Formats: sequence, C-alpha cells, structure tokens
Amino acid sequence: MPISRHIYILAFLLIYVYNTGYSQEKYNNISFEVKKFTQEGDSLRIDVDFNFSNLQLSSREQLVITPVIKNSDRELDLKPLLINGKIRHKVYLRQKAFGTLDDINKKGLEVIKKSTQGNQIISYSTTVYLDEWMRNSDLYIQESSCPGCGKAISKNERLVAQNPTLETIEPLNQENIEPAVTFIIPEADSIKKRYKQGSAYLKFEVGKSVINTSIADNAAELAIIHANLEELTSDKNVSIQNISIIGFASIEGTANFNKRLSEQRAKSLQTYIQQKYSLPYSLFNVSWVGEDWDGLVTLIQSGNMDKKQEVLAIINDTEILDGREKKLMQLDGGQPYRFMLNTYFPLLRRVNYVINYTLPPFSLEESKQIIRKHPDQLSRRELFLLADSYGKGSPEFFEILEIALNVYPDDTITRKNAAASYIMQGKYNKAEKLLSNTKPVRNQETLYNSIIQNNEYNNLKQDQ
Repeated sequence: MPISRHIYILAFLLIYVYNTGYSQEKYNNISFEVKKFTQEGDSLRIDVDFNFSNLQLSSREQLVITPVIKNSDRELDLKPLLINGKIRHKVYLRQKAFGTLDDINKKGLEVIKKSTQGNQIISYSTTVYLDEWMRNSDLYIQESSCPGCGKAISKNERLVAQNPTLETIEPLNQENIEPAVTFIIPEADSIKKRYKQGSAYLKFEVGKSVINTSIADNAAELAIIHANLEELTSDKNVSIQNISIIGFASIEGTANFNKRLSEQRAKSLQTYIQQKYSLPYSLFNVSWVGEDWDGLVTLIQSGNMDKKQEVLAIINDTEILDGREKKLMQLDGGQPYRFMLNTYFPLLRRVNYVINYTLPPFSLEESKQIIRKHPDQLSRRELFLLADSYGKGSPEFFEILEIALNVYPDDTITRKNAAASYIMQGKYNKAEKLLSNTKPVRNQETLYNSIIQNNEYNNLKQDQ
C-alpha cells in the first residue's frame, strides 16, 4: 500500500475519534470518559466518568477538577469535583462540620477521598440550562492542584468534547404567545433541623480552668453565646438536640501542653453553659484537637504576610515532631514567626461550638405568625403553602416566595418557584438568571414557561 494512503487513513481515523466527543483520554494519571454532552429539552446534560486509580496524591494535597463549557466569547464553570489526600480530607470534614469551608470546597459537586486500594471510578453528572451560546460550545476539563493545600501551583486544561449533541426542534408559531407558569409544591421535611454556631475566644487566669467573666473580653465573648442560647431556650418551638464543643490552641510551646490547654478550654465552656442553663450532661459532645495548624494555614493563605509561601512550604513539608515550629522561628531571623505570634496565634486560641436543634411542623395560621420574626423556622413546603393561601399573583404571594428564596437560596424547587413568580411579574431577566444555574426537577409537577424569543425574554422553559 502506498505511503500516502497510510497517511490518509491515519488522518481520517484521528479526525473521527476526535470529533465524536465520547472518547477516553489520559490526563495527568487521570483517565476520563465523556459519556454525554447532550441537549435534553432546554437543558445541557454533562456526564463524565473519571478514573483516579493511577492518580498519585500526597496526603495533604487537593486536586480540583472543573468541567467548563465555553466558546470563543463566553464560558461557564460547572461545579467542581474535589479529590483529597488522606490528611487533607480530614481537614475538609472538620471544616465542613464547623461551617468554615472556603468557596471552592462549598461549591464542590462531590468531594472524595483518594483511595489507595483498587479502582476508583467517579461518575460526574450535572445538567444546566441550555443558553443559546452553548449550542456552539466545547467541553473542557480544568485541573488545579494545591499541595499545601494553599494556593494552586499547577493548572492544566484539556478539550474533551466538541459541540453538544442537539435535538431537532420544530419551530414554534411565536405570535400571541403568553408566558404560562405552574408551581411545584415542595415535599414536607421529615425532620426540620437547624443549627447556630460560633467561636469563643476565652482567657483564663494562670493555673485555673474556671471561666472568669471579669477578665479580658470574656464577658463579650460569652454574651454572643448567651444571645444564641437564650433565643433558643426561650422559644417553645425549639428542641435542642445537642451542643458540640471543640477546643483549639495556638502552636507555640509543646504539643502536649497545647493539647491539654485546648481540652481545658472545651471542658470549661461546657461546664459554664451546662450550669448556666441547667442543661443535661448528655446533651454535650466535647472534643479538642490541640494545636490548630489547619486554622493557621487558612489565616496565612487569606493574608498578606511576608515570606508567605516559604512559611506554607515549611508547614507542608516538615512534620511537627521534626521541628516544624523551630524552622518557622528561624526563617528570616524570626520576623514571620513574630508576625504570626502577634496577629494569627490569638485567633487560634478558641472554642468552636455548634448548637443543633429541631423544629415542629407548623399549621397555616402558625406560619402566618412565624414568618414575620423567624422565617427560617418554616420549611420550604410551609412557605409555599403560606404564599399560595393568599392566591397566586397576589402581592403577598410574590413577597413570600421572595422570602423563601432568601431562606433557601440553593434549593432547586424554591429557585424554580421564585423564577415562575418573576415571570408572572414580567421580571424576565431575574427569572432567567435563576433558571440558568438551576438543575431540572424530574418526576414532579413541572414548571413550564413558554416564552417568546425576543429582546425581553429568551426561552425560559423548564424540563418536563
């Protein structure tokens, strides 16, 4: 066979595989297979299988995988997939429990721990509103790695699928079309769970473990806890389930001493609250971690101290028992360490607390009373039924759905109901903004919006 014919056949095969958009690629020891980049109604469905079996990840490292839809003019970052090393995942779980996650970890569609045994295949699936520009877009995978886990030091991007598979839709007669909307009744919550959380920075007299309200800022710190507890204990609707307390210490001194110190802080706050409010001992879950290196890393990452990267490198690369603190004290004549001692360490000496409580279901009449002072006590269903009781299209109906959106900003059904109410009011831009970042609801009553395609509004129709 002539050489030219070999070249022609090879080129044809390469073009065919590249343009299918559903192929398996190798990417920095990560295999991924794009299974769907497909229109479904007015939504765009993205399904990707990731194989992390050969991924090498240090225990403190975090890898962020972000699918991106983009063309030459616009792009949309989808919710990322986060893979943590062993230690980093423990940090993630602790920060999640106390509500201190940063934005990237909050936005993760899924956060997983890297497995060290066997195959690890994760299926990523999401659906977004199909905006017009996406019809001529491509799908990319962006990878960002942070060893510390501080600032990302390596970023890569790979084109994985070109042009979504689009449905063939018959053109609509757009004359005299009026927006038509329906609303979704949210399901009832089996248990209405809520929580309040905070941090207390308490000072103790030398050699004593009892909290003294007359020294330092102890009175002000305790006043915040009092406000939360008195609000909850005086509310007949509230049932406190448990109070989690965890003590922390800064890093100066020995690890054993700091662990005892964090234990003292946690137990002292427990005793103070228990005696002040006559709460049962069984209500408390008390723990302590000693030196709060994770908290220090977070403060360093968000600040602008000198030798920032060098300090983070020492923390990341040197174990505590191998002289981590000593290396920090020796860096640049001790200047960075003195800065942390005065600026960051006081913020590490604290006790975090979470008060978990439940609420009962409320009748329509009770909801009318509660919404003005405590709308957060109402469930999604209670808020919708209350709004509906005033009649769809009434000022009260629109107001309460707006309140529901403020209370449950990330809830899919609440967002869709709010979007439908905006359409009824002619606020099409606000409706489109809500729907463009909202997953479709399947197997439920459908929010249906047939909209004329013109300058005022543009194809606001939810999946059926």
